[in-house]
Amino acid sequence: MSRLSVMILMFAASGCTFDDGTGFATLERASLAARFEPGAREVAPNAVLTDLAYQVSLSKLALRVAELRLEERSDTPADPSFDPEDPPVGFFLCHDGQCATDDGRVVSYEAVEAELAGRTASFETVAALPIEQDVDLLAGSLLTLDRVEPSAELPQATLRRAALALRGLSISGSATGGALAAPLAFELDVAPLGSLSQTLDFPIDRDAPEALGVSAEVGLDGTLFDGIDFASLAGAQPLLLSDLDDPVVVQVARAVLAGSFSVVVAEN
Repeated sequence: MSRLSVMILMFAASGCTFDDGTGFATLERASLAARFEPGAREVAPNAVLTDLAYQVSLSKLALRVAELRLEERSDTPADPSFDPEDPPVGFFLCHDGQCATDDGRVVSYEAVEAELAGRTASFETVAALPIEQDVDLLAGSLLTLDRVEPSAELPQATLRRAALALRGLSISGSATGGALAAPLAFELDVAPLGSLSQTLDFPIDRDAPEALGVSAEVGLDGTLFDGIDFASLAGAQPLLLSDLDDPVVVQVARAVLAGSFSVVVAEN
C-alpha cells in the first residue's frame, strides 16, 4: 500500500474532513420570547403611568422582527456600505439620507459610512435565523425558530455577538390624565427601525458541545412613553405618528432599542 493511501485511510478513520458544510456543532433548537413588562408602572392590564402622569392604555404593541443573527468578530475592517433598511447596530431610523444614533445624534449616510470605515474590526454572520413576522408583545409570544441560514451545521468560530434586526414597531392606544382635558387616541408606526444586540463569548470548536440551543428574549418596559407630553399633541383623533423626523417617534424608537434583550447559547 502506498504512503498516500495510508494517509487517506488515517484521515477517514479519524473522522476528519474538509468538505464544505461540515459543522463543528449543530444548532438544533432556537426560540424567541417577546413580551411587554410594565413593572411598577402598571396601573391596569396593558396600561402604564408615565413620568408625566399620563395613563397610557395599549391595544396593540407589536415588533416587526426580521431575523436573529449569531455573529463572530473579524479582524477585517468593517465594510463602510450599509442598508438603510437594516442599519448597523448603534444606528436607527435611517431615511432621507440620515440616521439617528444611540447617543442622540442625527448623522448623514456619509457620516455613518465614514464611522464604519474607521472601525478596525467588523462582525460577520455565522448563522441567521429568519423570522419576518409581527411579534405581539401584549399577548406575549414564544416563537420557535426552525430556519437557519446558511446551515444549522455551524463552522468553527467564536460567537461574539447576537443581533436582533427589527423592521419596525406598531402601537395603538390612548392616553388620559396628566394635562389632557379629554382622552387622546393615538397610533404610532415606525419603520425602518434598527437592531438590538448582546455580547457573546461562545467558542464553537471540537471541545464545544456538538448540539446547541439558542434562547433569545426581548422585552419593553413601562417607561416606553416617558418624556412624551401627550397634551401638546392633542388634535385630530386618532393621532397618527409615523414621521421619522417627529421627536416623539424618535424618542419611542430609542426607548425600544434600549429595551431588554438577552441571548443564551448552551448545550441542547
